[in-house]
Amino acid sequence: MLYSMVKPKVVLHLGVHKTATTYVQSRLWNSLEELERNRVNYIGLNSLRKRLTSRLGDASFGKKDVFDALYPFLNCDRLILSDENILGGTNAPRYQAFYPWAKERFKKVLRGLEGCEVEVYVTLRSFPEYLISRYTESLRHFKFFTFEDYMSGIDAKNISWLPLLDDLLAAGCGKIFVNDFNYVVSGDEYIYRLIGKEVELNEASQGSRVRRSKVSNEAYEILKLYGSIYSDQSTRRLISMMDDHPQHTEATPFMPFTENQLFELNTKYKKELSVVKDDPRFNFIPG
Repeated sequence: MLYSMVKPKVVLHLGVHKTATTYVQSRLWNSLEELERNRVNYIGLNSLRKRLTSRLGDASFGKKDVFDALYPFLNCDRLILSDENILGGTNAPRYQAFYPWAKERFKKVLRGLEGCEVEVYVTLRSFPEYLISRYTESLRHFKFFTFEDYMSGIDAKNISWLPLLDDLLAAGCGKIFVNDFNYVVSGDEYIYRLIGKEVELNEASQGSRVRRSKVSNEAYEILKLYGSIYSDQSTRRLISMMDDHPQHTEATPFMPFTENQLFELNTKYKKELSVVKDDPRFNFIPG
């Protein structure tokens, strides 16, 4: 499909959600000039979602449409596509999977990139931290649910990252890099891997939109009461206001898991990381 002169390496940074993706995207966006000097293209998140991500669920949006959406950015050595929504959204988990439609959505992107060398980067996070952060993010976009209702579609005993990784393999990608969340936030090395080299990067933009915090227990109780009385739109505005205005009193972290559940979930996460590290189908970083 691609002409021989237009075959950049394409880096698909898929998240997952709540693994500092907005921070990474902000640093890339703020460093466009430096990236371009190194023949690296990065599509801003708003543009990528308009051109590609928001259309992946459309059955009529096919291989040629994906290629056409990305073609203007293929005049480079390396193209970075960073959007966790390629996998799906932060709405309530269903069908015993965090991202039940990830394989089909991802496969559609791969088909449109036929002829390019594709590298996929996936960051995993401990189950309790991920679920609490994902739930908090869902409150900003969807109808208010209590945490218990949000989790009602998935059995905690069956929570796992392995089905998602298997789906990415099944979609046809042979070069998948997997890492733990702590690696992303420990320095710039992860971003350099996405870029393919060390370059001078500008800092991320500041503000709640980039560094979104988890909800506090006090905020959760307020939202639970408010959401039972007022509209969904009004409730989303309230949490947006909470994001922009730090809590005056000392915050109590929202923690819906018991100590026993925390131990079991964190133990399972560590075991899954070991499984991925030992699986030759994946490239665990840092190696």
